[in-house]
Amino acid sequence: RARTDSASGRPLFLLGHSFGGLIATSFALGHSRELTGLVLSSPYFKLKLEVPKAKVVAGRLMSRIYPKLALPSGLKGEDVARDAEIARAYDADPLNNKNATARWFTEASAAQESVYARASELTLPCLFLHGGSDRVADPRRTEELFKKVSSSDKTLEILPGQFHEILNEPKETREKTIARIGEWLSSHAEGASKLRAGGS
Repeated sequence: RARTDSASGRPLFLLGHSFGGLIATSFALGHSRELTGLVLSSPYFKLKLEVPKAKVVAGRLMSRIYPKLALPSGLKGEDVARDAEIARAYDADPLNNKNATARWFTEASAAQESVYARASELTLPCLFLHGGSDRVADPRRTEELFKKVSSSDKTLEILPGQFHEILNEPKETREKTIARIGEWLSSHAEGASKLRAGGS
């Protein structure tokens, strides 16, 4: 059943990318009645990069005694985007935080476990898009979580060869992805509006 925002009566969608996808899913699990649908772009349900065990143990320990400790994430532009210009901008951007705090690491890990455990509670219309060659967020975890989602209206698309930043792929590729999202949103907004009109 399509839902609309109770205050305005308009369709209300939530779109989250990467870590934002994890946050969006966590929110949707507790506020499904307020949303019409959920769109996820390369959601950060599990880290694809290999983290040394010593670093994981140190992060968990420091989260308790010095949670603000920041460690380099190790991410480079070439790891997140195939577009060379986007990759260079990623590395050069002074506002792009290249570190991860110990507390962020443990809290993000806990959120990932919670979302995975509760995935069957999702009944919203969902569109999951994930780059098949993502080096940051594991696309296999997205596939596993998707299978657990209970919604009868759910779509998963693994995009072959695409990296983590699917909305910052080379122009022709990203335009197709953006158009796909737009089509999905339009069709579900129309469906929600028709349902509201029929029930009014």
